[in-house]
Amino acid sequence: MSKTLDDIAAHNAAYKKAQLHGLLDQCTKEQQAFFDRMYGSRDTIPEEKIDWAIRQCERTIVKNKEDKG
Repeated sequence: MSKTLDDIAAHNAAYKKAQLHGLLDQCTKEQQAFFDRMYGSRDTIPEEKIDWAIRQCERTIVKNKEDKG
């Protein structure tokens, strides 16, 4: 069975949203609220902004770990 480009794109978008959810779960409640103010919410973030949001979350998590240790 062959996947169409639309199927692949939908799978990729779902994967990125799941990754974003996992990263946001590692952020503080205040950081999650700030994210929601910037992007609407993790469920409604526009697809074209997901990659940038993932990078922001990754940097935030690193910073949080540096601040603790």
